Amino acid sequence: MKANYHTHTPRCNHARGSEEQYIEAAIKAGHHIIGFSDHSPWHYNSKFVPTMRMKLSELDNYLETLKALREKYKDKIEVKIGLECEYYPLYMDWLKETLKEKEIDYIILGNHFKDSDEHGPYYGTKTADDRILKRYVDDAIAAMKTGLYSYVAHPDVIHYYDAQSPIYKLEMERLCAAAKEMNIPLEFNLLGYSTQRHYPNESFWEIAARNKNTAILGIDAHDLFQYEDKKWEAKATQYLNDLGIELVDEITYLR
Repeated sequence: MKANYHTHTPRCNHARGSEEQYIEAAIKAGHHIIGFSDHSPWHYNSKFVPTMRMKLSELDNYLETLKALREKYKDKIEVKIGLECEYYPLYMDWLKETLKEKEIDYIILGNHFKDSDEHGPYYGTKTADDRILKRYVDDAIAAMKTGLYSYVAHPDVIHYYDAQSPIYKLEMERLCAAAKEMNIPLEFNLLGYSTQRHYPNESFWEIAARNKNTAILGIDAHDLFQYEDKKWEAKATQYLNDLGIELVDEITYLR
């Protein structure tokens, strides 16, 4: 891999290792670019306190830390500063203003929750509800249409009970067709692949292959060893090659 744009920090409360350690690991792995995209904070209209993302009060420190490290390591690796963001219609104006004000390089779509994590549900919870499946795809397409997101992280995170069912295939066809039309890459998530989660989903990637979508590998790094273990990158590359899916390693930035 030339680049990984999906790296977290301990601020999300479920990752280990400092930013500098991740940068050192990426250099050792031979990467030219490391992108940090920790789970975005949101300016909630409630007293909700999230447990799987940084607090809004931590955002400035996140940016300052990475800017300092970007300067320190500029001769060894390119450090990009991003966020993994959902699509929350109520808060999108705030997000747009924040991205501009804070001069953030890019964001990726982590479509985790319907409306907001204040209310849920979490899209990764197994469901047989067709309405949740459809809403997941509606949200993903609406997010892509904003032009803000560089790619769709784990596009197959929705945990529908039957990935071979006609409704699942119909909805994933809709998602893949939209991504193809807008030329937005879909992430093949190496964290899910290596831990044998319900994603990456073979049914989904067969649909992506038929739509001729482009894919990008995302380590989704929550621990340093993920940069060291190269076998999953090799397996994923072979799998996507066998499907005829083009792999890309460059993204579009906000600025």
